[in-house]
Amino acid sequence: MKLKTRLALIATLIIGMIAGIVMAAHFNLLPRLTAADSKTASAPHLVTAENLQSAFIQVSETVKPSVVNISTSRTVKGGGNFQFNFNGQDLKEFFGNDFFDHFGGPGGGRQQNFKQQSLGSGFVIRSDGYIVTNNHVIDKADNITVKFNGDEKEYEAKVIGVDPTTDIAVIKIDAKKKLQEVSLGDSDKLRVGEWAIAVGNPFGFESTVTAGIVSALGRTIGQGPYDNFVQTDAAINPGNSGGPLVNIRGEVIGVNSAIFSQSGGYMGIGFAIPINMARDVFEKLIDTGHVSRGYLGIMFEDINEKLARQYDLKSQDGVLVTNVLEDTPAEKAGIKVEDIITKLNDIKLKDGKQLQREVAKFNAGAKVNLTVLRDGREKSISLKLAERPDQVGASAEQPSESKRNLGATLKTLTPDIAKQLEAKASSGAVVMGVEPGTAAEDADLQQGDIIIKADRKPVASVGDFNSIINKAKAGAEVLIVVERRGYNKFLVLKIPEK
Repeated sequence: MKLKTRLALIATLIIGMIAGIVMAAHFNLLPRLTAADSKTASAPHLVTAENLQSAFIQVSETVKPSVVNISTSRTVKGGGNFQFNFNGQDLKEFFGNDFFDHFGGPGGGRQQNFKQQSLGSGFVIRSDGYIVTNNHVIDKADNITVKFNGDEKEYEAKVIGVDPTTDIAVIKIDAKKKLQEVSLGDSDKLRVGEWAIAVGNPFGFESTVTAGIVSALGRTIGQGPYDNFVQTDAAINPGNSGGPLVNIRGEVIGVNSAIFSQSGGYMGIGFAIPINMARDVFEKLIDTGHVSRGYLGIMFEDINEKLARQYDLKSQDGVLVTNVLEDTPAEKAGIKVEDIITKLNDIKLKDGKQLQREVAKFNAGAKVNLTVLRDGREKSISLKLAERPDQVGASAEQPSESKRNLGATLKTLTPDIAKQLEAKASSGAVVMGVEPGTAAEDADLQQGDIIIKADRKPVASVGDFNSIINKAKAGAEVLIVVERRGYNKFLVLKIPEK
């Protein structure tokens, strides 16, 4: 082969190699990692961690200026029987009797008036001074004092409205300046596994920030008919009550309200009221000072597998009507026993808890449409909701709440319910529902039972029953007398250990 031909071939090969390298680089086909780069190969991971850290810092700096420390005091007469409570936890054992002796409280045996003091949290929802907290933080307080982080100035707060049923309260201060309000998120869009950040004042340590995740949604913990809590493992302790639970964008997704604890402190399980539910309540409190809730006038039962077979249903979704109370919207609209309510307006119903929550979103007088299954046929029924009976006279003193998760929904006996049940009793606590696998079910409590005695003491209301049960020791057995279909029945209720 001639020299010129060889040189031409070599030149062609070199040009081809250069062209190939250029094209590979153009189409990102070559690795970009150099020897120097190999020393920082983990940099992308570090950057991601730093970004997450920056997000937490930004959330903290954004939310803390809107979070307040709330301290309350009230005069208690005859200190011998008083209990200090934070987040529903009795702190006598937690701090010891010496602590209470200093305040003239339980353990000292002094029968004199003294000041009960408690701490909690809250957050600004309107720049003109409106603050949301828990009802149990300010309940029965004579004085409410608000402080912001890093500010020694104290503000006296006035109560705008309270809703013990959901444990939401609104207070207001006159700061004489525009306050930084929180940004509200959408708790209906929450997913398990999302970041959850709690801000508050645990044990009085101001502006404490803790982080975790949303552990579960829709938790029922026996606090009332509208239980729908967000569960989180972000550290929540006594004093966090009323503070915000926020997402990684700094939006409030819940109001920290309760903890599960055997020690009085954090054990990895905390509960927050979903912000959408809280917003419905605090907006009504700001507008009118009270909460109006719609009322149907039925007793119901969730549909289990056996009932679904009996009624030839394809699913267990819906609510079975077991009683229609006299002179209520349900009776006037023609709702009948054994109707199965499947929809409220366009909302498909899975169970009775959902029906209660959806009805409660409407004010008295609102018109709604129910879809029911009757004898296998779908029927549409329109009606106008009444005022929920336990909301009438909301300013009156509320019954004490149960600290025990018995698994029973109770309602104070009214003349209408007594007539519907053909009861001999004129007072008591009516069992409206029983959850499977709970202490109430184990004791054979049934819907429609009227509790007339507990621990050999008369029960005239739900408050009476709760007061008796709250005093019983965990694991103790309590004798319960109920009226069932006109006859007395004696049951033994075991108080849950947890």
